[in-house]
Amino acid sequence: MSRFSGCAQLGRAISSMVDLAVEINFISDSARIVTHSRAFGSLGRFRTYSALLRILRESLVFAEDTDEFESGFCVENVVTPMCDGEHKVECELRMKTGSDGQPIWYNAMFIRINQTGDFDGRAMLIISDINHHKEVEAHAARLSEWVERDPLTGLYNKKAAQTLIDTYLNGEGRNSRHTMIFCDLDDFKGVNDKFGHPMGDALLSAISERLTGTFRREDILCRIGGDEFVILMKNASGRSYVSHRADVLLERMSMPFELGDNRLSVTLSLGIAGYPDCGSTYSELLQNADKAMYVSKNNGKNQYYFFEDLNTVKGSTASDEEAVSDSSSADSRSAYRSKEKIGDYIFNTLYESTDISRTIPLVLQLMGTHFQLGRVAITEFRGDTMHVIHQWNANGIKELDRPIDYTGELRALFEGSRSCENMTMRYDDIDRTPAQVRSKLQDAGIDDVYAFLHCPLLDNGVIRGYIVFFDCNSPRTWSDEERSTLSYVARLISLFVFKQQAYERTAMAYDLVNQAMDGSPLSMVIVDPESYRLRYVTRKLVHDFPNAAVGEICYRSIYGFDAPCDFCPMRLLKEEGTDETRTLELYNHPQGLSVVYSAADITLEDGQKACLCGRIDTSQYKVRELELEAENARLRQRLEALGEKTE
Repeated sequence: MSRFSGCAQLGRAISSMVDLAVEINFISDSARIVTHSRAFGSLGRFRTYSALLRILRESLVFAEDTDEFESGFCVENVVTPMCDGEHKVECELRMKTGSDGQPIWYNAMFIRINQTGDFDGRAMLIISDINHHKEVEAHAARLSEWVERDPLTGLYNKKAAQTLIDTYLNGEGRNSRHTMIFCDLDDFKGVNDKFGHPMGDALLSAISERLTGTFRREDILCRIGGDEFVILMKNASGRSYVSHRADVLLERMSMPFELGDNRLSVTLSLGIAGYPDCGSTYSELLQNADKAMYVSKNNGKNQYYFFEDLNTVKGSTASDEEAVSDSSSADSRSAYRSKEKIGDYIFNTLYESTDISRTIPLVLQLMGTHFQLGRVAITEFRGDTMHVIHQWNANGIKELDRPIDYTGELRALFEGSRSCENMTMRYDDIDRTPAQVRSKLQDAGIDDVYAFLHCPLLDNGVIRGYIVFFDCNSPRTWSDEERSTLSYVARLISLFVFKQQAYERTAMAYDLVNQAMDGSPLSMVIVDPESYRLRYVTRKLVHDFPNAAVGEICYRSIYGFDAPCDFCPMRLLKEEGTDETRTLELYNHPQGLSVVYSAADITLEDGQKACLCGRIDTSQYKVRELELEAENARLRQRLEALGEKTE
C-alpha cells in the first residue's frame, strides 16, 4: 500500500492542473467524473452526458456564453470531427465558478480515448482554468498604447522615427545643418541561425546600449527594422566631427558582447547623409544614407561612406534592383520578426521558448534596457531568506551573489505590495525606507541602489518570490507605465515558470510512481468496484494479459469471462463490507497456476471509491513447498523405520 501513496500524490498534482475531467461514451450517453477541483464541487452526481450538459447549462455557464456552450458541447459538433480523424475538439467559454458567482474563463477540450483506428465513441472532457491567459491578453491590449518605442531596444520605432525627424526638420531644426547615419549589422542572420532568435534579440538590445552611449542625449536614435538603426545627429555638419563619431561607433561595436555564456563579435556598415545637402525630409535622407551604406557593404563591410562621395567611389553604381532605394525597402530586407508592443513581445518570447531558464535572463535584459535600469532581479524564497535566481545588470553594476534576510520589517515592507495597485510597491528614494530594511539589503550586497520597484510572484495565490527593478544612478519617480509593465511581467513569469515547474514535478511524480509499480513483481490494477472498469494497469499486468487496458472491463479483458470472477478478492471486500485488505490464494487457477490475490479499498482524488488489486504468481514457490513436504514425509518415514528397528 505504500506504493499507492505515490499514486495519490500524482492524483493531487494532476487535479491541481485540471479543473474537471469526465470520461464520456457518446454512444451509450454515459459520463463519469475522473477528477474535479473545488470550483466544480457543486456538480453533484450524474451518469449521463445529457445530465452533465443540463447541470452545466443551468448552474455554471455564463449567460453571455450560452451559444458558445451549445455549439462547443453539442454531440454532433464533437463526434463528427472525431469520426473524420480529429483527435481533439475544443472551445473557450466562461463559467460562474469565481467568488460570488463571477465568470471565469475555461478551455474545454474533448480528447479521443482511443488514439488509433476508428472513433469508438469514447472521449475525455478536460476543462482547465485559462483566466490568467485571458488577463494577460487583456493587459497586452492595453499596452498597445505604447506606440513610440521599440520594445526590444527602448529606441524610437520606425513610425516614430519618421514623425519625430520630419517634425524637427520642418520646425526647430529647419535652419541648421544635421547628419543622418544609417546603420546595418553585418551578417546578423548568422547569429540568429546559430544561436536562435532570443540570443539575437539580446544582441540587438546590447547594441542599442552602445549606440546610446556613443551619441548625445539630444540626438534621435531609432530602430527601424530588424538589424537596422538610424541616428539623426542634430546640429552636426562638420565632416571631421561626424567621421570621429562614426569611427568611435565602429570601434565600440567591434568589442565582443558578453551575453550569458556566449561571447559574440559583430560589425556595422554605415551610410551617412547630411541635411539639407543630401535631402530635406526623413525619406530623402534615409534613401541616400541607405545608398551609402550599401556601398560600405559592397566594399568590405565594417566601414562608412558619405553619400556625397559616392560618385567617386568604386562599386557605387548598384542597379535599382540591387540597391535599397527607400525606407520601406530598407525595412523589408530584414527577416526579423519585429513587434510593436513590449507586452506581446515578452509574452511571445516566453511562449515560444524551449528553455525558460535560458530565456528569462534575456527578458530581464530587454526590460532593463527599455527602462534604463541598473538591475532587474528575480528572487525566490528558501525558508526565511530570498535568493536571486535570475538577474540582469547594466555595465558596471555588480552581480548579486548573497541571500537576503527576509524577516522583520523587510518582510512586512515587501508583503505590503499585495494591497497596492497592480500589486507593485515603489520606493522612489531608498533613504526613506526603514533603517532595518536598508541594513538587510546592504548585508546582501545591495548597497548601490537609489530606488527600487517590486512585485510579488504568485503561485496559486501564494507568494513564491519577487521581481524587482533597481535604479542604481539616482532617486527615481516610478511611472505608471513601469509599474504596469512590472506587474504584467510578474504574472507572465509566474504563469510560465511556476507552471513549468509544476509540470516537471508532476512528470517526475508520474515517472516515479510508474517505475515503482512497474518494477514490482505484482501485476497491479486500480478497478472501479461498481463497473469493474480498469482505472490503472501496470506494465507487468499488460505483459501477462495483453488485452488489459484502462477503460476496459477487468474480468473480460484479463480472463475473457462474461461475469466477475468467482475468486475475485474485490468481491470479498464488497460482500463483507470491510475496509481491511483481503488476500486470497488459489491453487486451481484457470491457467493452472498457483496465484495470490490481494485487494484493498482506496479513495481517489475525485472522491470516488476504487479498489487497488495485486496479483502475484506463486507457482514456483508452491512447487518448492510441495517438494519440501514430500521430502519431510520421506524423512518421517525413515525415522519411523529406524525407531521400529531400535525396538
